Amino acid sequence: MSRKINNIPVVRIKLGAQDRRTIIEELKMQEQMAWGRMNNIRACAEERVVKEM
Repeated sequence: MSRKINNIPVVRIKLGAQDRRTIIEELKMQEQMAWGRMNNIRACAEERVVKEM
C-alpha cells in the first residue's frame, strides 16, 4: 500500500512478527534517540485518546 502524508510517500508493508521484532531491535541499536522520541510520541497519543474516550 502506498500513499502520501504531507507530500511524503509512505509505503506500508505487511511483516511477520519476527520481522517486526528484528526491525525494532535494529532501530533501537542504530537510532536510540529516534526510538525514544517515537516512544514518547506514542505514549502522548495514547494518553490523549484515553482522555477523550
